[in-house]
Amino acid sequence: YAPGYRALGELLLYQGQVDESLAELRRAADLDPRDAGTHVALAKALSVKGLNSEADEEMRKAQKLQPR
Repeated sequence: YAPGYRALGELLLYQGQVDESLAELRRAADLDPRDAGTHVALAKALSVKGLNSEADEEMRKAQKLQPR
């Protein structure tokens, strides 16, 4: 259930548990790779971790799924 993993990942990120957050958000992205919001949340967590190139890639995925 991708939305549940995304919600848990976002909560863990808010609590400062970045590694745990990344695991849940990656699981959410694997389960529903077409959810732009999950890619944005994953990009935030990656950025906090200092993985900026990976964060940029996730943002590109989100923009392709939901262009403005």
